Amino acid sequence: MAGRAGRLGYETQGKAVALADTSLERDAKFREYVLAPPEPIRSSFDPRNPATWVIRLFAQVRKVPRDGVIDLV
Repeated sequence: MAGRAGRLGYETQGKAVALADTSLERDAKFREYVLAPPEPIRSSFDPRNPATWVIRLFAQVRKVPRDGVIDLV
């Protein structure tokens, strides 16, 4: 299985691909990954270091006008 999450400013949805050798395996993977409840979401940001949040935000969002930086943050 492989995939990519959506990215802020580029894509609103992610994509995933799962390969199966048989239709039985395909149906099992569909039930396990698509129909199952989603896993809990955990942030990768360190709450003790909010400066990294700003750096990561600017790394993801391009072409923000100078007067729009405060609104973005």
